Amino acid sequence: MDKKEFKTKSFRAGGYTVAAACILLVILIIINVLVSSLPSTATQYDISTNRLFTLSDQTKTIASTIDRDITIYWLVRPGKEDTSLQTLLDRYKALSKFIHVERIDPDVYPYFAAQYTDADVTDNCMIVVSEGPNGTISKFIDSSDLYEYDYLLYMYSGDLDADFAGEGIITGAIDFVINGTYSKMYALVGHGETELPAKYKIALNNDNIELDQLSLLSYDMIPEDCNGLLISVPQSDITDVEADMILDYLKQGGKMLLVTSPSENGEKFPNLMKVMANYGCGLVDGILLELESGSYVQNPLYLLPDIEMHTVTQPLKENNYFVMLPLSQGIAVEEPDRDTLSIDKLLLTSENCISKADAFNMTTPEFEEGDTLGPFPVAVSITDIIDTDENVTTQIFWCSSKYLLDENTSQRVSGGNQDLFVNAANWMSGHSLNITIQSKHFTNDYLTIPDNTATVLTVIFAVVVPLIALLLGIFVWVRRRKL
Repeated sequence: MDKKEFKTKSFRAGGYTVAAACILLVILIIINVLVSSLPSTATQYDISTNRLFTLSDQTKTIASTIDRDITIYWLVRPGKEDTSLQTLLDRYKALSKFIHVERIDPDVYPYFAAQYTDADVTDNCMIVVSEGPNGTISKFIDSSDLYEYDYLLYMYSGDLDADFAGEGIITGAIDFVINGTYSKMYALVGHGETELPAKYKIALNNDNIELDQLSLLSYDMIPEDCNGLLISVPQSDITDVEADMILDYLKQGGKMLLVTSPSENGEKFPNLMKVMANYGCGLVDGILLELESGSYVQNPLYLLPDIEMHTVTQPLKENNYFVMLPLSQGIAVEEPDRDTLSIDKLLLTSENCISKADAFNMTTPEFEEGDTLGPFPVAVSITDIIDTDENVTTQIFWCSSKYLLDENTSQRVSGGNQDLFVNAANWMSGHSLNITIQSKHFTNDYLTIPDNTATVLTVIFAVVVPLIALLLGIFVWVRRRKL
């Protein structure tokens, strides 16, 4: 090739093009390297339904308290990765410099998990590990716990609805390896109490609250390791001895989560009410009937009470969730008889709510003689300061509807009832940071519409919209006739 050809305009132009392409390629490589080093929160926007991979404020708050390395070992074989979990783990890794994620192939390292757990290892299970001041602390997360399934819906419709519970479980494990302890809650038995639904139990366990049963017939006092006493809708009253034991426990700074329900046989539960009377609360006779159409769903007995601001209710209120409480009983709140006692009304009916004294035999939903006019609290929190120096405080949460613990009712308000219950348990256990890290629905949430709103929407879509369409059609027809 003649050297003169290298000096032609076409060669120089081609050389400039090649050089520019090389420079552009180098720039793109540098940009790609820089972008790949950025956290996933800066490079991946969560456009998933129900914000599956957007971490809650509670997770962010807990992450901000981490002061030592935490490793999440993700045990999974190649090709078996749960993509939802992988994206979520990337979000955790980007959240704090102390959170590390390491992938382990159980086929390559078959004995790795044995140093932390005896559980069977399946793809996408995790082990959260931290080196605490007293040695290694770890928590195993089974992959089967990452998803919650509505098997009742499957039985009736054939559709298997799934919720992704990854964030609540992982954040609970991180909280555990930071603090290293479970809270122990005892559920009182022996009086026909309602057993907690499976989802409620899983939610407690994810928040490091261990639930066990307790029959006071076997004890002369409530166990010292009781961080909270659950009394869930007893069908018969506790005994005098049990009432005294519970009072002694509470007066020493005990915690109690109480759920009651109106009794069809007229049971007044005098011993249980003696306990609550010591804390300025009792029950209003009858069952609540809501006459304010915006405060119930379909049936005046299906209350949608107003949610008042409190540590327990704040996430529900801020995120516009409902709590549905059918067949509720009003809670009577007296003026505290001591400065150390405070009572907060968490859920409140409207002023147009009435308590029907003989609701099971009522002949009219209207107000009549013997009824009581609202508003009524249907859930309260009680605190009684025992010792300010030692930070000893009695805490009680009381809800007056058994449907707080009903899984189907909770599902109708997108888990609001379950969240309220778990929030109350966390509040009593001192796990306030864990309050309401909700499972994320792969399907859409249920739309709960108050009765008055449903009426307005019905009028709009059944009358107004068709009428507008009809008038518009007539207008167009008349105008064309004139042309």
